[in-house]
Amino acid sequence: AGLIYANDPLGAVVYRREYKVYRLDLTAPQFALLGALSRGKTVRVALAAAARAAGRRNAAALPAQLFGWFRTWTEEGLFRAITLPRAG
Repeated sequence: AGLIYANDPLGAVVYRREYKVYRLDLTAPQFALLGALSRGKTVRVALAAAARAAGRRNAAALPAQLFGWFRTWTEEGLFRAITLPRAG
């Protein structure tokens, strides 16, 4: 999947599934979250990036939105694996 970001506060993720190309529009917080994850950042760091992108006025609504975002992204096949840190 590739992330695209223009000058406006809306980004998009473009991905391929079963030989078809799809585009999913993203808000600035969604873009910040997926962008951080795609660069190998931890979920904690990615969530902080999303909160910064949401801004102070909108950050309170973020927790309620996260489940829906991850559900959509998982259903669309944007995640292939989860890497857990090694114990010890």
